[in-house]
Amino acid sequence: MLDLSELGQLWNCLESLLDSIKRSLSLAVINHEAGQRVPEDHPDKLFMDPFPTPLIIIGGKYDIFQEYEPEKRKIACRCLRYISHILCATLVFYSSKDAALVKRAKDVLNHHAFESPQLKTICQDYNKAVCVPAGSDLFESIEGVGAATKYSLDKLRHVYTTHFPQDESKVASTMLEDPVSDPNFREPLIDALRRQKDEELERYCQEMERREKRTL
Repeated sequence: MLDLSELGQLWNCLESLLDSIKRSLSLAVINHEAGQRVPEDHPDKLFMDPFPTPLIIIGGKYDIFQEYEPEKRKIACRCLRYISHILCATLVFYSSKDAALVKRAKDVLNHHAFESPQLKTICQDYNKAVCVPAGSDLFESIEGVGAATKYSLDKLRHVYTTHFPQDESKVASTMLEDPVSDPNFREPLIDALRRQKDEELERYCQEMERREKRTL
């Protein structure tokens, strides 16, 4: 979960979390079927780099974020949509103070945890709580991007951090600890499903390692 109320830490936090997840995965998992999550007929398939496992990027504290200036919200949403689409991740904004957003987040997590029907809601409007299921976006529909080849992730980071300079000292100190145990990010529903997915991921990694050994 990312903290939408702290745009000056969001990008560094996102990169740190993605790197941490990747380091916890075995090479077998990283190379296994990631690309198959993108339909063959998706117009952006050649420019996408799917994350090794299904990924949900949750933008928390939307109740604070929605009070920001429109231009700030537009830029933040544009960048988050772009990186989510590159990684074939689901992007959903969330606030524990909004019952509708709590239900939406629960539906997204239930789909990934229990294979319930996929969420059909799509909202790309930065004036509302964004919700973009994995694979449903298009580069050409992301305002200010237009084409998949326009930005590399490094260039996108530059665009974001130019508008929202990152507080390196604060991020460095907060990233020393597991963000899961950070009281500012405690959400009972999300935490419970995260624990279950951690267990499933561990079993999956073990199974993939066994398969890899059998093929050697």
